[in-house]
Amino acid sequence: MPGRVLIVDRDREFAGSLEARLRTAGHDVSVCGSGNEASLALGAGSADVVIVDDRLPSGEGLGVLELLRPLAVGSVFLVVSEHPDLDAAVDAMRRGAFDYISKQVEERELLLRVDRAAEVALLRRRMAEASVASVSKPVDTELLGESKVMRDLRERLRALSESDDTTVLIVGETGTGKGVVARTIHAQSRRAYEPFVAVDCTTIPATLVESELFGYEKGA
Repeated sequence: MPGRVLIVDRDREFAGSLEARLRTAGHDVSVCGSGNEASLALGAGSADVVIVDDRLPSGEGLGVLELLRPLAVGSVFLVVSEHPDLDAAVDAMRRGAFDYISKQVEERELLLRVDRAAEVALLRRRMAEASVASVSKPVDTELLGESKVMRDLRERLRALSESDDTTVLIVGETGTGKGVVARTIHAQSRRAYEPFVAVDCTTIPATLVESELFGYEKGA
């Protein structure tokens, strides 16, 4: 599936070759040689797929993922490596990479993995649009009232939605709108493209809560 691809690689020969192959496959491709260049490029426009070399200059390395991800919400990151190893692959995934690929991989395999990443990016966009569409209407109709209390509540929810990695505890009796508040925060946040998952813990036995939420390993 054609998409907008940004290549961030210090190796001009590899980047140029990859750019040519991706353009032939129908992708819209841009190339940068460093994380700083890439941050400027992402500030000027979005990308569906960002392909990052794991050994960028100036000691950026995989840390560039943490620099670029906030600038490319919804983008799918692929890490390519001249000398791949398991520890680096694990580190890349931990930092938010979708895939870790050897530069020696066959051309057909590389193109397939870029296509798959572009499809995931498209799916994320559609989920974000569906999430906003499905939640924006209930927000307007269920958070009723124009009193100072309700206006303050909406403002606080907007502020929470703009915060990164904030844990929010919503308390209240049954029927007071905790779910509406949670959906409102999610819909206005940078994670709106990701699924909103509601879990009714009252229906899960205490002995099974941990395994239901986090999974379990057979035989453990």
